[in-house]
Amino acid sequence: MDAWKRLACAVVLQAIEDYLMLERAEAREEIEEFLHSDWFSTLCGIDPDRLIRMMKEEDPNRGIERCEALFESDKFD
Repeated sequence: MDAWKRLACAVVLQAIEDYLMLERAEAREEIEEFLHSDWFSTLCGIDPDRLIRMMKEEDPNRGIERCEALFESDKFD
């Protein structure tokens, strides 16, 4: 994976991790705004609504594993 793709992946994974660990609704809303932003769509081709649904259904201790499966596809091209 190219360096820029690793960086994009790291940014998105950090947003996912933050979302799963935060309990305050305001903080989660900020992350949801990022996931719907032009910057997020530039970083990857993941559907933000699908990702948010996945995160809301996840156990915070396992959530990253399931969300990382999205990155195995070509969503970071």
